[in-house]
Amino acid sequence: LRIYDDAPVHALFDSNAAQRTESFQSTEKAAPDHNSDILKTLHYLSGVIESIKKPLGTRENPARVCKDLLDCQHKMSDGGFWIDPNLGCTSDAIEVFCNFTAGGQTCLPPLASNKMVFGVGKVQMKFLHLLSTEASHSITVHCLTDPPYSAADTSSTSGPIPTGSSPLRFRGWN
Repeated sequence: LRIYDDAPVHALFDSNAAQRTESFQSTEKAAPDHNSDILKTLHYLSGVIESIKKPLGTRENPARVCKDLLDCQHKMSDGGFWIDPNLGCTSDAIEVFCNFTAGGQTCLPPLASNKMVFGVGKVQMKFLHLLSTEASHSITVHCLTDPPYSAADTSSTSGPIPTGSSPLRFRGWN
């Protein structure tokens, strides 16, 4: 007749029970830390959403286009602001002139006065194109014999401007 000693088996079960209890207790201690991490993340995301809903036009909080600034903050003065048409990372935001008196136009200054080149990447320009309903560009033509004139001028050195004459306008669409 063999007698089995079951004490090692009971000791194994007791040690597993102790580990389960210890594991459960450490989970309880970690839960408040985990909850505070979740609350911090939710608070951060809430701030991000609020900055998208109400942009300031700064480098850190740019708008998509100037019209968005006008829609969020109804009393704005014309001036330089930062926009990020693709609302990606703010490192590719661009500084533009916002013409709020004309309804929130986004104006891109050229890099040089004699070229139609802008300091805007292809991605940002494509998003501006998608977000815009129209675009315009002012071109001033200087003739060698005539000084520049405005539409209000009535005469030039070569004689009077014909009645009904106005600066050239080009229109384009795609």
